[in-house]
Amino acid sequence: MNTTQANKILKNKGYENIFEVSFPGNHINDTHTHPFDAEIIIIKGSIYITVNKHKTLLTTGDGLALSANTEHSEHVGPDGVTFLAGRNEV
Repeated sequence: MNTTQANKILKNKGYENIFEVSFPGNHINDTHTHPFDAEIIIIKGSIYITVNKHKTLLTTGDGLALSANTEHSEHVGPDGVTFLAGRNEV
């Protein structure tokens, strides 16, 4: 998966606000929410996303969509992560 491919997938799903996000290895974002619908596609690296106590490992090429105001946490793998994120305001 590369940035061009991920961008095309997100645009085809109707996302207009698309941007690249990177976090260093082992970075943790504790439980939080966003006031928008979002979907991510992993470009490189890995990240664990926990929603409702269910932990999912995402690696290159994987994607995940979250509705606005969904509580979740993030724990980046040891090599960091880069992903494209699409947002739709609610």
